[in-house]
Amino acid sequence: MSHTPLPPRRTGRPPSEALIAERTAIMANLKTCPFDSRCSIDEQMIGGVTCVVLTPPAPRAHLIHFHGGGYRYSSPDRVIGFLSAVAADSEIEMIVPAYSLAPEAPFPNALHEGRAVIDAVSAEGGDWPLLIGGDSAGGGLALALTASRDPAQALAGMFLISPWLDLTLSADAYRRNAERDPIFSETISAGCVADYLQGADPKDPFASPLFASFERVPPTLVVAGTGERLVDDSIAFARALGEQQIRVTLELVPEMEHVAPLLDPSLPGAAEARRAIRRFLFDQVPD
Repeated sequence: MSHTPLPPRRTGRPPSEALIAERTAIMANLKTCPFDSRCSIDEQMIGGVTCVVLTPPAPRAHLIHFHGGGYRYSSPDRVIGFLSAVAADSEIEMIVPAYSLAPEAPFPNALHEGRAVIDAVSAEGGDWPLLIGGDSAGGGLALALTASRDPAQALAGMFLISPWLDLTLSADAYRRNAERDPIFSETISAGCVADYLQGADPKDPFASPLFASFERVPPTLVVAGTGERLVDDSIAFARALGEQQIRVTLELVPEMEHVAPLLDPSLPGAAEARRAIRRFLFDQVPD
């Protein structure tokens, strides 16, 4: 395949005791949407990577979704409730890779794993359309892999929720929305970047895909809250796609907190965001 070559894998370092405690606390207090019983759930090895697979009764497409968590937290458990409802409503099978986390697996190891999953699904998916999704840091993985894929590898579309696309942490929204977005503080963001990059250049397009070339990007939906610290990433990316005449829909949702659609359908803006995602999927994979 003629993918843009990824940087070589690197050896990481053990997590600190503080990070281990944070991970445990996050998973113990994880807020997620209820699981939609219309879907079945299974764990499969795809491309050598453990993935959670959510299958609706009559699937007609695949969607590979990369979960967020700052590259060092979380797991597919964070998103399967939300994705199960989307899968059942859109009749799209959802595949969620459990990619390796930093600092044990620093940049670009998760990208190697994500590419292996995409390649395997592309090779074995038959005539089903393939889409890519991602939230927060997973949105960065999704875009980096989509923008660098083999042009012959067809994608029907991509959707990103509150994506983290620029690891330089230089966007004005970090300052402008500091009081409105307590989740994504500069301190937490800088810690995630340090653990993930471990000396790599934050402007590398594989690390910060806002600096990538977008000619391989398919029709895209970007959903973000207007008060997020990451909202400028979404705005800049959507503007760049528009300038290149790539079809893009940017949904800026007032009052929506970071990745709210994944957490609770009753949160402000979550229902609006979920409607936008469902509309987009039906447009890309029509009956």
